[in-house]
Amino acid sequence: MSKIRSGECGVLLLCYSVREDWRKQLITEFRRACPHGRIVAMTNCPIAEPPKETDGLVYGIDGPDALIAKVAGKRAA
Repeated sequence: MSKIRSGECGVLLLCYSVREDWRKQLITEFRRACPHGRIVAMTNCPIAEPPKETDGLVYGIDGPDALIAKVAGKRAA
């Protein structure tokens, strides 16, 4: 949290295994302290739709290129 609150973060990679209350707190703090940063959710389980509070969703099996594309704000090739 101290890194986020310092405003030094450009990306928050948020795993779905993190408890919901922690996810909400991390997202809230990140948006406040790092307003130009990107939040990318990561999971290995199928979900119906990406969470609205994130900037993208990556499945673990999609690989590093998909992750890099989401972090950069681009569509995966």
